[in-house]
Amino acid sequence: MRTEPLMRMACRASRMPAGLLALLVALVLTSTASAASYTVTDLGTLGGETSEATAINNAGEVTGRAETNLKWEGRRVNQAFRYHNGLLTDLGVTEPEGFDGGPYSSPTGGQAINEAGDVAGWGGDIGGDVHALLFKADGSHEGLACGGAGCEESMAYGINNADEVVGGGQNFTLAWINNNQNVTLLGELPHGPCFGGLRPGQAFAINNLGQVVGEHWWPESGCLSHAFLYSGGTVHDLGTLGGRDSRATALNEGGTIVGTSEVTGGAEHAFSYHEGTMTDLGTLPEDKESRAFAVNESDEIVGVSVSGEITPELSGHAFIYRDGTMADLNNLLPPNSGWVLATAKGINNSGEIVGTGLHNGVERAFLLTPVPAATVSLASTTIDVTRRGQAAIMLTCSGGAPSCVGTLTLSAQSTVGRGRNKHTVTVTIGTVSGSIASGQTATVELRLNATGRALLSATHGTLAASLKIVKSSPEPTQEQTAAVTLAR
Repeated sequence: MRTEPLMRMACRASRMPAGLLALLVALVLTSTASAASYTVTDLGTLGGETSEATAINNAGEVTGRAETNLKWEGRRVNQAFRYHNGLLTDLGVTEPEGFDGGPYSSPTGGQAINEAGDVAGWGGDIGGDVHALLFKADGSHEGLACGGAGCEESMAYGINNADEVVGGGQNFTLAWINNNQNVTLLGELPHGPCFGGLRPGQAFAINNLGQVVGEHWWPESGCLSHAFLYSGGTVHDLGTLGGRDSRATALNEGGTIVGTSEVTGGAEHAFSYHEGTMTDLGTLPEDKESRAFAVNESDEIVGVSVSGEITPELSGHAFIYRDGTMADLNNLLPPNSGWVLATAKGINNSGEIVGTGLHNGVERAFLLTPVPAATVSLASTTIDVTRRGQAAIMLTCSGGAPSCVGTLTLSAQSTVGRGRNKHTVTVTIGTVSGSIASGQTATVELRLNATGRALLSATHGTLAASLKIVKSSPEPTQEQTAAVTLAR
């Protein structure tokens, strides 16, 4: 660390009565990480060219679908996958019993994954219909009953740790929960004349409390789709942000729900909903629409922000929303990564994010892993000061960033005067600035000015002290403290 000229003091402690000094010394260092907050991993394919990721669990297992080298009628077949520790596993199945046509490798897709690695998704048949499937971590799979009329086609969208699966279908009258093939239909909605060929109920996610979110068509509101919460056996209409339609796509254990709603004027905006309040998350600058797809237990939300009303998701920019601010994930990647992150579909409690983007122009599934923020700590809690007023301060930089940079300031707080004239004066007694490489320990030589030497002398050798470390951009500001001793 390079030592800079020390600041001049406006106040001289030598003028203060020595018996009235009450001292506190603070060391403040601002640690700035590199511009990149995430590393990015291409999850690859199953032999084809493209892939997309839809969900991630807390173990870092990812699901989605990827192209294989198989073709059907001239087109590559997509198969569901499970990704973990660098390995992409094909969950593709031969055509289940009850599907049309003879055995063949049918297209499949993974939509959600629980902590056991079980995947909820779908499989296609030779006639082009799709059916809800559960892919177990042991390699087995099973078709899921959906119950009710219109069950010729079905899609599974969500799963919890009890293997309760939720979904909907092309001709459903109701969304459903499948618990070990026991089906619960989510509410009884009137079947009005506007429902021909539409999907009156879709359940998109279920948490471990058995609460379900999705969208229902509401005849009472003119056959519009509204986001719903199913809890305690009742379907609750969550309303909209002022527009016509809304849908809820995910929720966490704390009851935060996210999704998309029309706003006044017709544009779609991502929203979060908690305890009766729906909040508009807005869009990235210059964009018109946004959609939220996932939320973790820290209420971090991911999705896509797009520039136009009909812009496809792959033409958008993936975002993360936290602490009231939406950020473009593309701005948090290493320079020249070759990626354009188009949409983020999943986030776990470690902050890992999955989705789909363009890697060197090709559609691929990605995994973002947070870069540990750089942190600075004292190598020793005792700071020795020589009789010449020189302090040898040893600092260690740790974390994933290349270096820790900032300013180290030694200050003292003194109580001056008596009775009504008693007041507190804070003075800076030394400052240095520079950088420390990550993983390195550096010794900072700080020379105390006249004020510092006088304060130290007045205390007969030892001061109570603290180290305050402030970590700034690109992460939200954080602080940590450690007790130290300044000794002569």
